[in-house]
Amino acid sequence: MIPGLLYCVFSPACLTGVLVKTMSNSRETLSPAMSQALEFAERLTTGVAVREDVAALEVWCAQSVAHAEAFAEAMTLRDTIKLNAAALRADIAARETAVAPHSSRGHFDRRYIIGGALAASVAGAAVLIRPPMAMWPSLAELGAQFRTERFDVKTVSVGKARVEFNRVTSASLKNGRLHLIEGEVLVEIAQSAPLTLSAGSGTIEASAAKLDVLRVSENTCVTCLSGEATVLHPKSPTPIRILAGQQVRYDQRQADAVETADLESTLAWRHDLIIFRNTPLKRVIENVNRYRNGQILLADQTRGDVPVSGVFKIGETGQIIKAIQSVTGLSATRLPNQITLLS
Repeated sequence: MIPGLLYCVFSPACLTGVLVKTMSNSRETLSPAMSQALEFAERLTTGVAVREDVAALEVWCAQSVAHAEAFAEAMTLRDTIKLNAAALRADIAARETAVAPHSSRGHFDRRYIIGGALAASVAGAAVLIRPPMAMWPSLAELGAQFRTERFDVKTVSVGKARVEFNRVTSASLKNGRLHLIEGEVLVEIAQSAPLTLSAGSGTIEASAAKLDVLRVSENTCVTCLSGEATVLHPKSPTPIRILAGQQVRYDQRQADAVETADLESTLAWRHDLIIFRNTPLKRVIENVNRYRNGQILLADQTRGDVPVSGVFKIGETGQIIKAIQSVTGLSATRLPNQITLLS
């Protein structure tokens, strides 16, 4: 069971076979409807679906309420596992950093940490596989020290730093370090009290600076509004320095080159707006889904780099979908559980 679970935790995109293997090593415990729903969910979320798949899904969901609910549950389960996988990876990285000074304790190594994370994920997955559709928010978010809801923002003090939380954001304070699990924070850091912030696979260090840090799934963007900051990334041979008006994006695989930031777009959320300026479609969808009750999915991932521009109010998902259709020529299919599939 462990190999299947390990793959589920660190590669959540492959949902169907791995998830079932993790629960029971067999599809026999799932109803035929749920088994088929998981197959549809896997195709639609890994970018291999074509228009025929979308049409087949519409017909399949229309067979009965049970079919529609099975697909909705499969999609919710897929998102829950994805969020918890991201949180587990970040937590493992944070724990490794914390124990680094005591590396002489050879038995407290990565295998031990992963073992604990896997044990926790087994219990979590076992609970999440069967609950009703209201199984939200994720376990990672529920355990966060700081958390905001879909239409909620808050400001807290972390030491001498002022941290403003955007909607749907979760973070915790561990060993004096602010750990961003998911979402977006605006941080004002005093010169007399440097702050270290972790987000995904990167670590941000700054003093006398103002930063906006956005983490959506595996992707993180650090924008420097004033002062300067240093970003440490395992794939970068040297620390990455960003100055006021600059930003850097990274994920687990790499850190991009430092680029000039569009500060108006970055801070638009503070005015209840979302601004896109030639933003790749895949990034537009990621950001919009943060504020949406439901999901927008892109069936053809090769269209993910199509640029999209526009200014929208947060929550005006319908207008954003229409704008995407106008620019890309994609059709929008409404599915159960407020899922919209672009194909």
